[in-house]
Amino acid sequence: MTNTLCELCKERDKTPNYLFFEFKIAKDLCSKCDSWVDVSSVSHSQLMAHFQQFHCMDLSNSQNIYWKGMWLAIIWGIWALRNKVIFNQGKVDL
Repeated sequence: MTNTLCELCKERDKTPNYLFFEFKIAKDLCSKCDSWVDVSSVSHSQLMAHFQQFHCMDLSNSQNIYWKGMWLAIIWGIWALRNKVIFNQGKVDL
Protein backbone atom coordinates (compact mmCIF):
# COMPACT_ATOMS: atom_id res chain seq x y z
CA MET A 1 0.00 0.00 0.00
CA THR A 2 1.39 3.39 -1.00
CA ASN A 3 1.48 6.15 1.60
CA THR A 4 -0.27 9.21 0.22
CA LEU A 5 0.11 11.42 3.30
CA CYS A 6 2.30 14.50 3.23
CA GLU A 7 5.71 13.66 4.66
CA LEU A 8 5.86 16.98 6.50
CA CYS A 9 2.55 17.06 8.37
CA LYS A 10 1.28 13.47 8.09
CA GLU A 11 -2.26 14.87 7.94
CA ARG A 12 -3.22 15.58 4.31
CA ASP A 13 -2.65 13.88 0.98
CA LYS A 14 0.59 14.92 -0.63
CA THR A 15 0.06 16.98 -3.75
CA PRO A 16 2.20 19.79 -5.17
CA ASN A 17 -0.58 22.30 -4.51
CA TYR A 18 -0.81 21.22 -0.87
CA LEU A 19 2.96 21.23 -0.33
CA PHE A 20 3.62 24.63 -1.86
CA PHE A 21 0.44 26.59 -1.09
CA GLU A 22 -1.78 24.97 1.56
CA PHE A 23 0.74 23.51 4.01
CA LYS A 24 0.96 25.75 7.11
CA ILE A 25 4.68 26.54 6.74
CA ALA A 26 4.26 27.41 3.04
CA LYS A 27 1.30 29.69 3.77
CA ASP A 28 3.14 31.41 6.62
CA LEU A 29 6.26 31.88 4.49
CA CYS A 30 4.33 33.42 1.59
CA SER A 31 2.46 35.68 3.98
CA LYS A 32 5.70 36.88 5.58
CA CYS A 33 7.24 37.57 2.17
CA ASP A 34 4.17 39.55 1.10
CA SER A 35 4.39 41.55 4.31
CA TRP A 36 8.13 42.11 3.85
CA VAL A 37 7.63 43.69 0.43
CA ASP A 38 4.36 45.35 1.49
CA VAL A 39 2.15 43.47 -0.97
CA SER A 40 -1.37 42.30 -0.34
CA SER A 41 -2.86 39.71 -2.67
CA VAL A 42 -5.02 36.65 -2.87
CA SER A 43 -2.77 33.63 -3.28
CA HIS A 44 -3.75 31.05 -5.83
CA SER A 45 -3.45 27.38 -4.96
CA GLN A 46 -2.55 26.21 -8.48
CA LEU A 47 1.16 26.23 -9.33
CA MET A 48 1.04 28.13 -12.65
CA ALA A 49 -1.57 30.65 -11.49
CA HIS A 50 0.43 31.32 -8.33
CA PHE A 51 3.60 31.95 -10.37
CA GLN A 52 1.74 34.19 -12.82
CA GLN A 53 0.47 36.39 -10.00
CA PHE A 54 4.11 37.28 -9.37
CA HIS A 55 4.01 39.85 -12.15
CA CYS A 56 3.37 43.39 -10.99
CA MET A 57 2.11 45.91 -13.50
CA ASP A 58 3.78 48.72 -11.54
CA LEU A 59 7.24 47.15 -11.87
CA SER A 60 9.70 47.24 -14.75
CA ASN A 61 10.66 44.04 -16.56
CA SER A 62 13.92 43.77 -14.64
CA GLN A 63 12.13 44.33 -11.32
CA ASN A 64 9.63 41.61 -12.24
CA ILE A 65 12.50 39.21 -12.91
CA TYR A 66 13.73 39.76 -9.33
CA TRP A 67 10.17 39.42 -8.02
CA LYS A 68 9.74 36.08 -9.80
CA GLY A 69 13.15 35.04 -8.48
CA MET A 70 11.77 35.51 -4.98
CA TRP A 71 8.92 33.17 -5.89
CA LEU A 72 11.40 30.54 -7.08
CA ALA A 73 13.43 30.90 -3.87
CA ILE A 74 10.32 30.31 -1.75
CA ILE A 75 9.32 27.24 -3.74
CA TRP A 76 12.88 25.88 -3.66
CA GLY A 77 13.09 26.39 0.12
CA ILE A 78 9.88 24.43 0.68
CA TRP A 79 11.13 21.65 -1.63
CA ALA A 80 14.48 21.55 0.19
CA LEU A 81 12.68 21.21 3.54
CA ARG A 82 10.62 18.34 2.14
CA ASN A 83 13.76 16.59 0.90
CA LYS A 84 15.52 17.10 4.24
CA VAL A 85 12.62 15.41 6.04
CA ILE A 86 12.36 12.52 3.57
CA PHE A 87 16.01 11.79 2.89
CA ASN A 88 17.81 12.99 6.04
CA GLN A 89 15.19 12.28 8.72
CA GLY A 90 14.82 16.03 9.31
CA LYS A 91 12.11 17.49 11.47
CA VAL A 92 9.49 20.15 10.80
CA ASP A 93 8.78 22.60 13.58
CA LEU A 94 5.11 23.49 13.14
